[in-house]
Amino acid sequence: MKNPTNTIKLTPIHIALGMLLGVGLLISGLSVVGNLMVSTPATLLGICLGGGYLVVFWAIFRFSGLWPHAAHWWWFGACVLWGGGVAFGLVMLSGDAWMTLTDNLGWEAVSASFAGAWPEELSKAFGVLLILLATPACSRPWHGFVTGGLVGLGFEVLENILYGGVGALLDPNSDLVGALQMWSLRTVAGFGLHVFLTAIAGFGIGVALYAYRMDTVQRVQATLASVSWSFVLHFCWNIQWSRPWMQVVCMLVAATFLYGTAAAIWWWSRRAIKSGADTVSVVEPSVRFADLQPPRT
Repeated sequence: MKNPTNTIKLTPIHIALGMLLGVGLLISGLSVVGNLMVSTPATLLGICLGGGYLVVFWAIFRFSGLWPHAAHWWWFGACVLWGGGVAFGLVMLSGDAWMTLTDNLGWEAVSASFAGAWPEELSKAFGVLLILLATPACSRPWHGFVTGGLVGLGFEVLENILYGGVGALLDPNSDLVGALQMWSLRTVAGFGLHVFLTAIAGFGIGVALYAYRMDTVQRVQATLASVSWSFVLHFCWNIQWSRPWMQVVCMLVAATFLYGTAAAIWWWSRRAIKSGADTVSVVEPSVRFADLQPPRT
């Protein structure tokens, strides 16, 4: 007997998603080619390090206990490609406009916050929503957490590759040294930043899609709350303070809330799974997901 969650039936959402991912593949390809023209050694190094990122975070999510085991490999590819292609393209279209607007208003300190956090979190979250709707194997709120994490992973890998090219230009002696320094800086300061930002937003979207006994207003609230929290954390991370110590403190506070929120979602989801919520069919009317709370200790 076939598993219904493992059967894909083409719908308008699948067609639209496929078309957008095709555009995303073109965008990511052109971005990498452009970076090769800036610095071939830095780009090749970035591709290798980016591959390492993919493996590390695939393992983190795969063995987190939250992975949708019935999902096809196309789901994983769609997540990474949306983040590293479609979302990146959408940000490129709007980021400069936000930067110009904030600069004209004299808001230099938050220029990067608006130009980065706002379009990036919205474009990634939109991809999470489409991919969840197109993936029957995803049927629990924590599947949104994993899907969001993989979308953020694709974005972070491509962004790091491009920043590696910038680092190559900053070092007067060696492209490889400059690229490696940039990768090291971005890994130490904000490891998995986009991964966990989008995972948090994805969890809220998952709650809105899959939790029972919620009306439309509550589902919208769950989505807005999670995406807004991701935006606030990203906004604070990107603020350009006038003094270095203020910058460091703000980033440490934002990181604490970011990783703390992600850890809390993982902890709650694991307890919900142990309570039996993961064995409940989302189409079974006699059992409601919201009735199954994590067990109290």
